[in-house]
Amino acid sequence: HPGAWEAFIRSAHTLAGIARTTGFTPLADAAHAVENWAGAWPDKTQVLSSAVTGNLDAVIGHLATSVNGILERRFPQPMPIVDELLAGRTKTLH
Repeated sequence: HPGAWEAFIRSAHTLAGIARTTGFTPLADAAHAVENWAGAWPDKTQVLSSAVTGNLDAVIGHLATSVNGILERRFPQPMPIVDELLAGRTKTLH
């Protein structure tokens, strides 16, 4: 649903901005990558394939782990896996 996409993109944008403002650059970079990925998705009315939703679940899990780490006073680490998981989006559109 396009409205859900808008909320998802806005949430990723907000997380990226807050993380960057507070100096949590690895989290900001990963959230920004998610924002760009979602914004570039070609057809926001299309149902996502199970491969895409699986990758997206993994990405969100990495972001959540990073946020939880901050709450436990651990600085977020770079998340190259986020870029790797998002890179597969064009291969799994259906």
